[in-house]
Amino acid sequence: MGKHLLLNCVVLAMLGGVTSNYTTGDPRRGGLCGWSEQKAIQRQNDLHRRLNEEQNIESYSRQSMEQLERERAKLQKQQQQQTNTINSLDAQLVQMQSQLDRQQADTQAKLDEKRELENELARIKNEIRILQMNSSLTIEERKQMIEQLNQEIEQMLLLIANM
Repeated sequence: MGKHLLLNCVVLAMLGGVTSNYTTGDPRRGGLCGWSEQKAIQRQNDLHRRLNEEQNIESYSRQSMEQLERERAKLQKQQQQQTNTINSLDAQLVQMQSQLDRQQADTQAKLDEKRELENELARIKNEIRILQMNSSLTIEERKQMIEQLNQEIEQMLLLIANM
């Protein structure tokens, strides 16, 4: 039995030497003999430091997200304003194009009317020349006809000038 006791003591001494060289601050490892209070404090400090780092990262991420949300809202507002401006400009363009089309049509109609009046004026002037040369009419009849044609010419000239 003395041998067994001696053997047990040697085994315990070896185990004690192994565990005394290996200590931890984690209560889940090391058991009663391998646990060190100073390592436990160091482990807690490390855990607090890592927790603070993670909280700082989370806070920075939250602030970044809030900044991005504000920026997104600002950009959406700008986009809406630009869309409204574009829509307004498009409506103005359509209105201006419509006005231009109407004015071009009016201009063309006036040019056609002017051309007709100029043709009529040329016809009347030609009639005056013919009357001046016509000897079958009396001078008084010719004067009356020429006077009447001159009045028509003046009316046409006023119409042309007012276009």
